[in-house]
Amino acid sequence: MKTIFYSMLIFCCGLCVSYGQNGNDLPPVEVIRIGPDTPSGGIKTTESKNEKSWDMLDELHVDELTGVQNTPLGNQQLITSKSRQQAYQIDDKFREMLTQCINNNKSMCAQALAFADKNSTQCNLNSTEVCRAYAQIYLLHNQRQKALNARQIACNGDNATACFEAWNLYESGRGVKKNPKQGFALLTRSCDFKNAQACYQLAGYYRTGVGAELNLKKAKELYSKSCDLGNSDACDAYNEFL
Repeated sequence: MKTIFYSMLIFCCGLCVSYGQNGNDLPPVEVIRIGPDTPSGGIKTTESKNEKSWDMLDELHVDELTGVQNTPLGNQQLITSKSRQQAYQIDDKFREMLTQCINNNKSMCAQALAFADKNSTQCNLNSTEVCRAYAQIYLLHNQRQKALNARQIACNGDNATACFEAWNLYESGRGVKKNPKQGFALLTRSCDFKNAQACYQLAGYYRTGVGAELNLKKAKELYSKSCDLGNSDACDAYNEFL
């Protein structure tokens, strides 16, 4: 009996190994959060690499969303993308829904979110204020990663305020994967676009050596720049160096 039992066990194991070797018929499944372009159910297989989701950082073109720290001003790839995209304005209906949502109208909040998801591709390098508006409704629904994505697109579209707002999301550390290098790059980019508050915050990095290499000369220069742009706190900080 033992001989028969062990023979059957070996036979079954052989079948399992053989099936595992032919497992290509059943590709592994990766569960992701549902985004506007993700099929209902939130399931993506290795064969469906073209599916896109805001939460996966590739709702639009990858170069619009990632690598801000490696994207100098005048980047040719972004210039090419921008030249191919239509410019949109914030839709009046969406603006009204957003206003009512901010005034605690939950029904309007849901409608505004649905509108932003349905028209997400209107957030592009030429439509940075649309991106910022969509980011606002995403934040009201605590969808912080989607808000970050929208703001990063707007930042790559040369919107200084969006760069600073994206940095703020990294800085808060809530609902967004920490990325100090990306956050620092966003802040630098915002300052390059003459955002006074961004220059002030960036100066603090260099002054303390936290988040950047200690460089008092650079800190003084940035405080001066921020002061010239109208930030009174930066003026006070600059005077401390005199």
